Amino acid sequence: MRRRWMAAGAALVVLGTLAVGPPASAAPPPEQHCVVDVATEEMNCYDSFRKAMAAASGGRITDAPDDARAAAVDPAFRRLLSGGGRKLDGVGAAQQGFVAQADIVIGTMYEDDNYAGSTLTYRAPSGCTVPTTDVDWVVELITPDSWNDEIGSFLAGGGGCWVSLFEHRSWLGASTPFASMDDELGVLDDAASSIRWS
Repeated sequence: MRRRWMAAGAALVVLGTLAVGPPASAAPPPEQHCVVDVATEEMNCYDSFRKAMAAASGGRITDAPDDARAAAVDPAFRRLLSGGGRKLDGVGAAQQGFVAQADIVIGTMYEDDNYAGSTLTYRAPSGCTVPTTDVDWVVELITPDSWNDEIGSFLAGGGGCWVSLFEHRSWLGASTPFASMDDELGVLDDAASSIRWS
């Protein structure tokens, strides 16, 4: 009789373990949307993309989508960015003759491919000149460290700025050509350490 109780007890322990299952995996960390001023290197982070865009644009863009990916693929939002946060009725800043102003969003870096995940938005006191043969703004080493070698895609901002990413600090190693947006960085996916804007 004692053996039957022991066997029944062992069976209950096994069944109980199966019913409970393995421990649940930890939830992914919430997305964070940070803004860096390239001139002062000051950084502030926000819990929504909309709040980050409002801060990055000096309050001129207050109606950005909360979803960063939705913003990147929204032509109306991209037109708003290209105008430095001014509503241009579909006319790009280059066609109107861009007027420099403070707090221009010059680019947003996305943690993952296809404009997904957390964002790191850069702002500058002025935009960029028309030719991409010169360099207007730079980040020698992407900070905070949690963003170094973590960029999966990017969207250039306003002021006529285009973005080029580099594999190593001080603009060394492999690089992307200057572009207004890139949803998949190829060999530089999660491998960029410095940035130039022109």
